[in-house]
Amino acid sequence: MDNNIKRTIILDNYEKPFNKGLINDPSYDRVSANNESCIDNFDIDIKMNNDIVEDIHFDGEGCAISTSSTSIMLQMFIGKTKEECLSIIKEYENMIDEKEYNEELLGEAIVYNDIYKQPSRKKCALLPYKAIKEYLVPYQQNNIEKIAEKTYKALENERKGNVLDKDFVIKYLSESSTITNEDIQDIWVKLLLQENRAVGSISKRTMDIVKNLSSVEAKLFASVACLALKDGSIHNELLKQISFMDISKLQDIGLIKSNDFVSKIWTIDVQPFYLIEDGIILEIINNNTTNEKIEYQCNLLTSEGLELKKALEININQKDFLQFAQSIKKDAEKNKYLKVSAHKIIAMSGNTVNFNTIDLL
Repeated sequence: MDNNIKRTIILDNYEKPFNKGLINDPSYDRVSANNESCIDNFDIDIKMNNDIVEDIHFDGEGCAISTSSTSIMLQMFIGKTKEECLSIIKEYENMIDEKEYNEELLGEAIVYNDIYKQPSRKKCALLPYKAIKEYLVPYQQNNIEKIAEKTYKALENERKGNVLDKDFVIKYLSESSTITNEDIQDIWVKLLLQENRAVGSISKRTMDIVKNLSSVEAKLFASVACLALKDGSIHNELLKQISFMDISKLQDIGLIKSNDFVSKIWTIDVQPFYLIEDGIILEIINNNTTNEKIEYQCNLLTSEGLELKKALEININQKDFLQFAQSIKKDAEKNKYLKVSAHKIIAMSGNTVNFNTIDLL
């Protein structure tokens, strides 16, 4: 289509939009369409009759793209069945995302076939279609489709894993319908990826916790999990970064054990003790002929917290690990036989680790 024709169609639908004005009638359902990155804020009144769009109107404020897009969409949808509307939406989304699409189904909506050249405008062009799709497709089915798409894309980059446990698959699919939050959907997919790598590594209890998380709670867990060692222990000095209220919240959720602090004891024999985290190796040497012990106070992730930490591939960073190592060294100084140091790893191969001799502590 000629660019001049495209501009004319867009301007006509912006300046004189189709069915502008809401219908205050209880037989109509009202759908909201908002775009936080632009001024777009529409309400759409839609009347269905035996799965057919009998009438549809809209009102609100929006840019030229969102307003004209809504106007064109309304004209296409009147008289169409629910399934026909969803087919149009699918082809329209494919066009916007530069995928193959059926041009014949889109009518004047084809004017947006090169909107991908303006990424900031894609949301504006998609706004009314997204709102109506969420109305026409039951939320549960929409959630399943989103998670299925995310899962498919994620598995493309994974090595072929083991045959998944039947019970896990059934729960994964059935619970997918209840997860609307996109952040949690992403975490849900990572649970499957972890289970694909190691069957039995994700319990049903962990799945139950994740499906009920909010985005805020997920981010809070990530901020705590990055302070934990691989065994799930979090030194009390590191945990001071997190407020008591936030710790209590994660305890209530079931991701941190409910006791305040526990004692972690390491037995150091005549062989050097090593602990590796994020490219750093902690070395403890016992110069005595008998075993010595190091004890420190910590909190612990629950088994569900550990499973989630592993699925999210969260590791303690070097800065916090060195702070942890410094605390261990301070405690070990009370014992004349123990020497604690930390070093940067140069290379690792199997059980062999080469590290720089410079002590980072």
